[in-house]
Amino acid sequence: MATYEIDIIHTVERRFDGSAVVERETRQFDTDEWPNEVKQLGMKFRNRYRTGLIPLRMNDTAGVLALCREIHRLQHSNGDSSTLLKFCLYCWQLKQQNEIKADAWAIVFGATWQSGERESLLFMARLEQSTVLKMFEAANQRYFMFLRDDWSRYNALPETLTVWRGVCDGMERRSDGFSWSSDRRWATWFAYRNAMNHINLKKGKPTPQLLSAIVDKKNVLAIVSTEDEVIVRPGSVREMATEQLPDGNFDRIMTELFRDLTGVVRPGYGLAGA
Repeated sequence: MATYEIDIIHTVERRFDGSAVVERETRQFDTDEWPNEVKQLGMKFRNRYRTGLIPLRMNDTAGVLALCREIHRLQHSNGDSSTLLKFCLYCWQLKQQNEIKADAWAIVFGATWQSGERESLLFMARLEQSTVLKMFEAANQRYFMFLRDDWSRYNALPETLTVWRGVCDGMERRSDGFSWSSDRRWATWFAYRNAMNHINLKKGKPTPQLLSAIVDKKNVLAIVSTEDEVIVRPGSVREMATEQLPDGNFDRIMTELFRDLTGVVRPGYGLAGA
């Protein structure tokens, strides 16, 4: 059994300027409690889950992916945004006990990494960077990048590449985080999104900043096409520079950036994250 602390952020009120009033709640989760979580999801899911355990144990990646999608769908209907995360932490316990293989673990880990609103769903859990790095190292890299042909794109990366990371003053892990982007515009969007989150959590109005750096391909753990994310080994980037970004209405700036990047207009997208 392993015990984790999970931070749940609730939006209490949304304001016209794009900011929001939010509350943070911390819950404890023991991996041994996962069977009880399954029971609470209802009899229909319990039957699907029992069937889903078969591909998980047999390393059937397509079946594991279907199970993750079902859990992700249910977490929206049951109002608990941490359900897939809890399943991931439970599977990590199984992986450490050599009860599931690297392929199946990579699917669960990748699905959790790519889910979430304000940031990767994984970071709702208070995990040490060293633990997250072990999770990456235990996963089959190819199956972590199971969507949108990311594995082919990863293989086509140059030996060194320029990456950007959107941060703000007062932010933890400003320069040694996992998530960077190969697109400056996405990193800029994240700089304003992180600043907006600081405002929503009543931490004041910080200055959004853009970091740029060089990283060697050997230190790229994975790429995710969504937001052109480049996941790097923490502390491996070099030749880093910092740029102060303009002040203004953060939500309006984010909406315009999102429109330019995707062609979609979503006012208030700063509250939803990606």
